[in-house]
Amino acid sequence: MKPELDHLVVGCLDLAAGGREMERRLGVAAGGGGAHEGAGTHNLLWGLEDARGEGRRPVYLELIAPDPDQSVETPLGFGLSRPEVRALVASGPRLLTWMARCTHIDDWAARGADLGPVGPMRRGALAWRLTRAPGPVAPHFGALPGLIEWPDGAETPSETLAGSGLSLIAFERRPDPETAKALRTLGLDEALPEARPDAPPAAAGEGAAIRAVIEGPAGRVTLD
Repeated sequence: MKPELDHLVVGCLDLAAGGREMERRLGVAAGGGGAHEGAGTHNLLWGLEDARGEGRRPVYLELIAPDPDQSVETPLGFGLSRPEVRALVASGPRLLTWMARCTHIDDWAARGADLGPVGPMRRGALAWRLTRAPGPVAPHFGALPGLIEWPDGAETPSETLAGSGLSLIAFERRPDPETAKALRTLGLDEALPEARPDAPPAAAGEGAAIRAVIEGPAGRVTLD
């Protein structure tokens, strides 16, 4: 299976406060979530219909934050332990990056896109494998995703959260030749198309070089 969009990753510092803000913006309460055992993070989840074209599978939105009930020695995921990322999300939830689901994750991760090593993760009864970015923040300022491989036959959040009333109507990246090349390596250039030519260029400190537009009961919401 070629990688495809699995979920959007939105970061914040306080999950309860961030969850209230996202519920206000989306008009829908979170439909799931929990703690990532041993990873020092916890999350809330919203299901999304991928309305960008026919035949697309459901996806979801993840709001992730440091979990104060966990004490871990390893750095938190998605750069949440880094001062520059913490400053970015200090004022509220921000879109940090995205995850692409695939099978044979070790083969895809070895294609040279520098996604980092593959490792396990667990939330409750659900376990999976994913790549861990080698640097302090997501590659290409979030435009290059991590990879995630779900167990065969497992009910994934994309399936269990379906029917939320929220639709992903746009997902695009700022123009950048190196990002385009890295996405082509993973077969993901169509999953995250280039934005209009006059979109601002990616720059260090700006966070994710991506933009998602979600439509739901509260209207149209842009995440960037």
